[in-house]
Amino acid sequence: MPIFHRRSCPERSGPEAAFSLMEFTVVLGVIGLILGLLWAFVSVAWDMARREIMVENVSTVVTNIRSTYGGQTGMSTQSTTALVPALFANGTIPYSMQRPPASNCTNLHNLCADTPWENNGDPNGTFQICSWAYGTQSPLDCNPTAPAGSSSQFFGIELKGLSQDNCIKLAAQITGSTTIRGIAGSYINATSYPPPILVQTAKAVCGSGYTNNLIFVYSLQ
Repeated sequence: MPIFHRRSCPERSGPEAAFSLMEFTVVLGVIGLILGLLWAFVSVAWDMARREIMVENVSTVVTNIRSTYGGQTGMSTQSTTALVPALFANGTIPYSMQRPPASNCTNLHNLCADTPWENNGDPNGTFQICSWAYGTQSPLDCNPTAPAGSSSQFFGIELKGLSQDNCIKLAAQITGSTTIRGIAGSYINATSYPPPILVQTAKAVCGSGYTNNLIFVYSLQ
C-alpha cells in the first residue's frame, strides 16, 4: 500500500514577500492619488458654488439698497460702523451673511457681514457696504469709520480677503455686462479698473494668498 507523504507549502519569503509589499505600496499610492484628485475636484466645485452664491448676494444687496434708498439723496448720515447692522435690520443684507453675534465684530451692534469664505480675524467683516463719494472716497476700502456721505448717489460693496483665484473670477463675473446693472466703477486692491474687468486684467493684479480686496461701486438709482 503506497504511503503518501503530506507536503507542506512553503511560506512566501525573500523576493516574493518583498514583491507583495511593493504591490501593497502601489495600491496605497493609487488610492492616495484618487483621493487627492477627488479632493481637488470637490474643492474647485465648492469654490465655484460659493462664487455663484456671492454673485447672487451682491445682486440681492444692490437691488435691496436701490429699493430702500433709491428715492433719497443718499444712503445714510451715519458712519458705516452702524450701516451694516442697519442693513441687516431692514432686510437689505441676507441674514445668511451675518457673522454670529458672539464673534469679534467691532461695529456698534456687534454685527458683521461675511463672504462665504469668511475671515473672522477681520473685525469689520469681509463684506462691507458704504456710501461712496467720488473724488473724496479712498479707494483702499469702505472705511468702517468714515462718514457715510448722505449726499452721495453711489454706494460701494467690498469683498475682502479673497484668494487669487476668487479675486480673478469674481472681478470678471460681478463686473460682467450680463450680471448687475448700474455698476459705475470697480477697484482691485485699491486700483481703479473700468468695468467690465477682463480675466486677463484681473490675473495681472490679483495677488497670491488671501489678501485681495474688490470694491464695486453702483449708482443708487
